Amino acid sequence: LGEVLQTEDWLAPPTDLTCIRALPNGSMVGFSKRRLCFSEPYHAHAWPEEYQYDVDYDIVGVEVFGSSVFVGTKGAPYVFTGVHPRQMSPRRINVVEPLQSQEALVNVGDRILYISPNGIMSVSDIGVENFTANAFTPEQWRREVDLQDDTKYRMFFYNNNIVDIVRSSEVGEVDGSASDQAILSIHVNAMGVDFSSPDSQT
Repeated sequence: LGEVLQTEDWLAPPTDLTCIRALPNGSMVGFSKRRLCFSEPYHAHAWPEEYQYDVDYDIVGVEVFGSSVFVGTKGAPYVFTGVHPRQMSPRRINVVEPLQSQEALVNVGDRILYISPNGIMSVSDIGVENFTANAFTPEQWRREVDLQDDTKYRMFFYNNNIVDIVRSSEVGEVDGSASDQAILSIHVNAMGVDFSSPDSQT
């Protein structure tokens, strides 16, 4: 008698929770509108309200890298870091670089790369940089990838150093169909970053 019920605040996840990812600490993370939500570690059915964090913009996508969570929005991105969902520290990155879509980001190990209107942004625990700034001006970048609201993009990471950007002319899943087009490959190496058309690799 008199003991606090440990599971008293274990709520069901929001009905519109999406983009669920697993963290190394056993917790799950996802989002609902402008709210980032974490589950109780090792209890994926329990999403305490105490583990929910609001941001200033609508969330577009999230991804885990290391013990951190990248949050891409329609405005400035965020990075949440912590060892327990009760004690996550949010950091708003002071650049307005919106994420194009959930599919337009990729985990490359120690950082997240994602497509924004001004280039490919690189986000790590130490900050953010425009990964394509030395190769494209923002205007050149928008022409290169032909950014359009009704077009979806997806980034793929393979062979430990190559990121391909694929464009689909149809809204929906990018599935390798005839309407999909690989438009740019990024080769990440110790000397820097190289860019090429995927066709040039064949």
